[in-house]
Amino acid sequence: MLRRARVSIEFSAVFFLAGICFAQVDRSGLTGTVTDPSGRLLAETHIRAVQNSTQRQRETMSDANGNYNIPELPVDTYTVTFEHPGFQTLKFVDVEQVIGRTEALDYRSTAATGRR
Repeated sequence: MLRRARVSIEFSAVFFLAGICFAQVDRSGLTGTVTDPSGRLLAETHIRAVQNSTQRQRETMSDANGNYNIPELPVDTYTVTFEHPGFQTLKFVDVEQVIGRTEALDYRSTAATGRR
């Protein structure tokens, strides 16, 4: 009877630990705030993250508070582009996304393009 109890405890421990292993995070995220040259928040800025190794894209728009979020990115290196009508496009190259970490990448427009 003691042996059965021990075997039961060992199996329970193995299944418990296996569940923890499958719960590990293999993704990352990208978040930030978009502002104009004077520091005002820019809503509806188009943000595109392109995975350099596969060219897969994830896109989003900044909200009314200038915030954006791109969750669940595969770990890799990305090119991130910010576009807003009336402002210069900004591109960040080789943004490294690390396992389990959400990187903050803020965009502050430096100049208007003359179209507003």
